[in-house]
Amino acid sequence: ADQFVPGFMTELMRKDMALAVSLAQSLNVPTPVAAGALQQFTAALNAGLGAADFSSVLKVAEAAAGVKVVAQEPSQFGQTDFRPALLKLAASNPDVMVVSITAAVQQMAQQYAQMGAKFQVAGTTFFQDPALIADPAADGFLHTQMQSVLAPELAAEFKAKYNAEAEFFVRQYYTAANIVFQAVDKVLGDGKELTGENLRDTILKIKKFDGLVPVVFNSNTATVPFDLRVIRGLQDILLEDLKGQ
Repeated sequence: ADQFVPGFMTELMRKDMALAVSLAQSLNVPTPVAAGALQQFTAALNAGLGAADFSSVLKVAEAAAGVKVVAQEPSQFGQTDFRPALLKLAASNPDVMVVSITAAVQQMAQQYAQMGAKFQVAGTTFFQDPALIADPAADGFLHTQMQSVLAPELAAEFKAKYNAEAEFFVRQYYTAANIVFQAVDKVLGDGKELTGENLRDTILKIKKFDGLVPVVFNSNTATVPFDLRVIRGLQDILLEDLKGQ
């Protein structure tokens, strides 16, 4: 942590990002995520981090959130042995470990428990893994969760047809397909050519899609309701509904 030896300097990243955002604006293409990133790199530049590696933008996020990142460890997709990374992280004595792996979360939890770690573990929707929730090693893990509720009759129909539960990612694919189908229907109904540009414009015009969850497009990036949950007693328990935040 706090080691930002320049591989690509913040001032150069800020310059490139500014050029990209400017080009997008000249073409009337909204880029809210890139514009937000540009603000962060500008803040890092103003904080005297121009000559540091662009990853030093982390210090801007730390200041805004009132936290300190004391260590970080990479992982690879398909990795199942997290012991070396966990030991290194434990040596930094963190209060919270934020986990962003997308697979093998149960193995990570078991190895965390085996080493007797006491720091809080927090993750994302990928923690909504039935095997993880049913594992005592994950007791106390916090995670955010995209809301996604399937009507009982539709869930039963899916299970009868595919002999499997309609788990989170199945529901997400359903939501995404519903958005695309509605947009395609609208484009063709308006007598327009089915192009990516027309689909995008139509999605932004429709704005709100009511499927399994409400999905709202105020820009290229959609907003969806979230929960804050904790795994406790082999159950995934709701702590707070974050849909209004």
